Amino acid sequence: MKKRKIILSILLGLIIVLSILFINFKSHKTYRFKLPIESKVVSVSLEQNAKNKLLGDSKEIKKFYEVLKNNYKTKIKSSNHKKEDGKIKIVFYYEDAISTIIYLYKLNDEYYLEQVNNGVYQIDEKKYNDVANYIKNL
Repeated sequence: MKKRKIILSILLGLIIVLSILFINFKSHKTYRFKLPIESKVVSVSLEQNAKNKLLGDSKEIKKFYEVLKNNYKTKIKSSNHKKEDGKIKIVFYYEDAISTIIYLYKLNDEYYLEQVNNGVYQIDEKKYNDVANYIKNL
């Protein structure tokens, strides 16, 4: 009888702990990467250190979109708006003068895409290099 109470107490404790973990996990917001609507973008600016490139041709913009297109998800909220050395700043400009900003950077041998006021998404090295090549080929 005593053994049965101990087992039930352990199971109850385990259920409570798992419930708390589940609620905590579900309460974290999942962010999704949102590229601006391509047809509304009139130009894209790429900046890294002192280098700057402007994509204004619709074919160039379409090709650039193919590099960034993906359905990234994250639970890490964007919080770093500082400009750092090596960070690539991408600005999407619209006809009505509104813009969207995205940063790409390398940190501890991992590559990240940060959408301001949205989230931080891990990307692969190839995608990072594809964007970096736009700036290198000036």
